[in-house]
Amino acid sequence: MKTIDISGFGGSYEAGCQKMLLNGLKFLNEHPNFDWSAYKEYRGVFGLTIAESSEAKELDDAVCQDVEPSGAMHSGVISHLAYINK
Repeated sequence: MKTIDISGFGGSYEAGCQKMLLNGLKFLNEHPNFDWSAYKEYRGVFGLTIAESSEAKELDDAVCQDVEPSGAMHSGVISHLAYINK
């Protein structure tokens, strides 16, 4: 499958982002009415995306399964998932 880089860093960092994205897509397929308003972000701060509901925390758990992400990886993937899920 051809993908577009999420991180722009390549290598294992990008592979982790891609795995997180696939994990998230699987979760969202099972939760078609996911409420994105449960995430809090801070304007001008990248890498700090906070889940404020149990469902958002479940998405975080699913996204991070088998990956030890940085805050930037998490924030980037959640942003991509929200855009894809529009």
